[in-house]
Amino acid sequence: MMEVRKMPQTPAEMAENENLRATVERQKRTIENQKVTIQYLAAMVDVYIPEETEVEENVQNPVENEENL
Repeated sequence: MMEVRKMPQTPAEMAENENLRATVERQKRTIENQKVTIQYLAAMVDVYIPEETEVEENVQNPVENEENL
């Protein structure tokens, strides 16, 4: 008797998720490269840029964020 199992995602959804993961990884590398470039340029022009700290933002409500600026 053959067992039938339901796939949690369709092949198209799996491919889309994989593409999204790859895009996120590329974006992370780009951001890291940009940070290094900014640090280098800041050092060359003798500008102090403080280390980035985690800031909690209400990303669910961008209108409220704009009002708090």
